[in-house]
Amino acid sequence: MNRKPITEADALNRLAAYCSVSEHCRADVREKLQKWGLSVEATERIVSRLEEANFLDESRYAKAFVHDKLHFSGWGKRKIALALQQKHVARTTFQPFLDALDAEEYLQILHKALEQKARTLKAEDGDYQRRLKLTRFAMSRGFSYEDIHQCMDLSDIDEAECQ
Repeated sequence: MNRKPITEADALNRLAAYCSVSEHCRADVREKLQKWGLSVEATERIVSRLEEANFLDESRYAKAFVHDKLHFSGWGKRKIALALQQKHVARTTFQPFLDALDAEEYLQILHKALEQKARTLKAEDGDYQRRLKLTRFAMSRGFSYEDIHQCMDLSDIDEAECQ
């Protein structure tokens, strides 16, 4: 089916509503406009107008993204940074938000994730295997080896109940 092409004014209105509901980055908006078949020039005009009207703000997006991925998804700093880089958000935009994370809270989130994972490991795994599996798990979540090591040394995760 052929759809009626969207006008620039319609696209601007739709995206203003889209951006007013939740935070989005330039890459998300450009991708949407590209799917709608708008030209590169029209896309840049719309993105500029959304930024001028404060519907689109990379800094605000980065702050919300860091918060949400840490607290709701349990991601570490490395995975968050990689995801933001893939969305073409400048490191200078998001790095201050990663640096501002409370270290104690960050380690508590890691500790909780490690405890949950430890409960799913089999009892026949030896201590070395358990630590290795927990380390791999936490690294896949984007936590650094130093943070993982510190968290495992300070806790009783190794003695956690196994199934």
